[in-house]
Amino acid sequence: RLVWDEHTVVTLLEYCNCLWHMVCAPQEVDTSEGPLTSAEATAVEDHHSREEVAPQPHAEGSSERAWVALEVLVRRPFNYAHSNVLKFYGDVLKHVPNWLPDLQKLLPPDPAGSRPVVTVDDVRTHVSTVILAMLDTWATQVDACTDDRAASEFRGASLCIESVLGEIKSHLQDLQGADPSANVQWLLTEVKRLEGVSQRIQRRQHVPHSGNPGAALGVPTMPGPSVRLL
Repeated sequence: RLVWDEHTVVTLLEYCNCLWHMVCAPQEVDTSEGPLTSAEATAVEDHHSREEVAPQPHAEGSSERAWVALEVLVRRPFNYAHSNVLKFYGDVLKHVPNWLPDLQKLLPPDPAGSRPVVTVDDVRTHVSTVILAMLDTWATQVDACTDDRAASEFRGASLCIESVLGEIKSHLQDLQGADPSANVQWLLTEVKRLEGVSQRIQRRQHVPHSGNPGAALGVPTMPGPSVRLL
């Protein structure tokens, strides 16, 4: 019988996800060895044009980066609730310094040096980006849902949300001195925005559905399904 271990599966997938994004990230063009070819110059010009059109290029594709959290853990065989995905990723983020060296010891040798060096900060920033995208998607779904059970689950995870966002903010603030990049600044802005979104949902009052006369009269009703917690 195949046994799925969430920690092993997710950390491996997220490491590969992080590595893939590092390899595919736009690179600065080195002109020290001579002028650019026409093809290279066109590629650079196209890249700069896209940056001008998109004021926040780092936000683009963040939800696609979170495909493990948004598409894998919420389906079989894991069937995680959103609150459990957040708690799980909070633990993954907190313990990156512990699990990353163990995972890297299992990688095949790379004598040619073709594989980028992935540091603890690289993975923590990647996982932070995943969590922010997942939380944004969850909050958007709650806002679009008329069933109060979705908002209730979100409110029930308020302490976890606050803790995880605090962990992400602390990591990003530590990076600011060494890496004052636009990506770090954007992520800090996103943390602040999601803190406000979370607080707004926490303040949302439950309004009984008009089709439930018992709720309108104050008659107790059966509770909804409980949220599975780890």
